[in-house]
Amino acid sequence: MIDSVYACAVDPERWAAFLDQITRTFSGFSTIYRWPNRNPGDNSPLFDNFGEFGDLYREHFHSRNVWVTEVDRPTSARAIVPSEGLVSNDRLERTEFYGDWMQPQGLKHGVSCLLRDGHDFSYNLGIIRGPEFGAFTGEEQRLLADILPHMSRALELGQVLEAFQQRSSGMLRAFDTLGVGALLVDAGCRIHFANPLAERLLATESALRAPGGRLGLTRPALDAGLRAAIDAATGSGREAGGRTGKILSVPRTGGSPLSLNIAPLDERDRIMFGTGPLALVVVSDGSRSVDLDTGALRSAFDLTLAEARLAAAIASGTTLPSYASSTGVSLSTVRTHLAAIFSKTNTNRQADLVRLLTGNPWLQKAD
Repeated sequence: MIDSVYACAVDPERWAAFLDQITRTFSGFSTIYRWPNRNPGDNSPLFDNFGEFGDLYREHFHSRNVWVTEVDRPTSARAIVPSEGLVSNDRLERTEFYGDWMQPQGLKHGVSCLLRDGHDFSYNLGIIRGPEFGAFTGEEQRLLADILPHMSRALELGQVLEAFQQRSSGMLRAFDTLGVGALLVDAGCRIHFANPLAERLLATESALRAPGGRLGLTRPALDAGLRAAIDAATGSGREAGGRTGKILSVPRTGGSPLSLNIAPLDERDRIMFGTGPLALVVVSDGSRSVDLDTGALRSAFDLTLAEARLAAAIASGTTLPSYASSTGVSLSTVRTHLAAIFSKTNTNRQADLVRLLTGNPWLQKAD
């Protein structure tokens, strides 16, 4: 049972199977629920094996549960409290909660077990069973006392892992939105992650290589510089003086150089990948055309659709006469739109406008 509870931290869907084990051990339905300390009636099950009666509980009876609503945080003083210590059986049997929800399921006795007690919420394990099994005995409560610390740690670990996963997802989505290649490599230059643009660059750019899944550069001198930069970002020197980053310019045939920015990955982020220190390598393709999202431009600067289309064209290198010719709009009208764009973006030259628009990755279309 202890092994299976820690498996729930990695895969929350396993809590249902774990609660089934609780049911078999204690002969009762079980739930893990969150209890808002300021509003006990809003207690909500996170996991349960109540079946269709669980739906009824969530829809209505959670606010009628007298074991929760009519007591003052009963589990704060003790981790394990039998239901008889919360509300007497005589009083329970006169409630809607008992008559309409418990009794139809043949339930009578319960126990509430505190898993975590926070400032705003407490997390609890609840078990309810039929009268034929009687109240929870001292031996059963001692068994629960052995299990609860492991459940508490698994619940906390699962919440931490979920936070890291959300942080990871946001970071990886941001890489795609930035319009740059992004790779995570360890001290041996082994690639642990590459976003789609980085994968395309590795496949098409002769200046880059990845033999055996390790990032490298074709030119030996540059490759040595890359390895030194990655070593500085991941090596032991980071502990003495802080990890440092470096920018490398990588010439290539028939195009502007690639720019590689090598920097240490924050320790909080690298935990998500289950490795030692990692370096973030961002690859910028100077010849890559700029493709701005007109919707993002309109939202960011309150541009009209015509103004947003012109701003996107200017950022991609289109001249005003070429834009006027390709769109069938007079040059005078184009200049009027440009004046409005200058006003709304607080710029007064096309060079400043292009720098503003291309320097904001959130204005670019995602690949």
